[in-house]
Amino acid sequence: MVYLEARRRILSLDVQLVTTSSKNFFEDNGMQLVQSVENKMGRGVLIYSEDQMEAEFQYSRFRHLENAPKVLSFVTEFRGKYQDKMQFMHYTQRMDKWIFKIAAISQYLKDFNHGNLLFLDADCVIKSKRACESISKFIEPALQYDLGIFRRYRTFMHPESGFLFIRNSRVTREVFNDLLEQVLQWKFLDLPSWTDDSLIDRAILENRLHALDFCEFYGLTSGNPVYESSLRSVLLHLKGNRKGKYSHLKDFFGRYK
Repeated sequence: MVYLEARRRILSLDVQLVTTSSKNFFEDNGMQLVQSVENKMGRGVLIYSEDQMEAEFQYSRFRHLENAPKVLSFVTEFRGKYQDKMQFMHYTQRMDKWIFKIAAISQYLKDFNHGNLLFLDADCVIKSKRACESISKFIEPALQYDLGIFRRYRTFMHPESGFLFIRNSRVTREVFNDLLEQVLQWKFLDLPSWTDDSLIDRAILENRLHALDFCEFYGLTSGNPVYESSLRSVLLHLKGNRKGKYSHLKDFFGRYK
């Protein structure tokens, strides 16, 4: 009964879980997210992909990114310019990820005129049937804002957008469409880091998006605020291959697979 009430609660918040993934990454990581959401939360994930994917799950669905050709062209050009210089910071791998995240969010807000968005990176895993209750309570204070984001309170690090709440509104539709165009037109080179995090953070600093800073609101002060928060009991962010052996979270994967 508690589980069903918690599930109804997150549904009542009108929140759709969204991620983005290539076919290869989905087979390695994203499938674990989808299966864990379906098994632990009793609902689905909307997966935007640059690839055509036909796999069907009980609740989850795939959508093809309409901007995939433009984004892929940008990634190819970016790699041609910066691959040798940026390999040590993994940007040639990360560029695949963050540009598609902006594209997926922009398209979701365009595709649907209702339904708030909770973006989870495809290398996340839901590990508890209390996830509906915990996530609902966590994001509820952000419902009156354009978005809720971990801005890593009082640290030097850029925001964490692997868990990102976005209200579906005219403002967010316009801003995220513009953020995608900024990337495709190479208007991000003056940012402190070339990531979706810094792009979104600039929109916040310019007051284009009014954000609830989860770090400030919940008093989170570490460099890894997701796991300092109450979400640590229901969510793992595995960080993919980029973190490799440097992330102890990888050790937990088998336990919750």
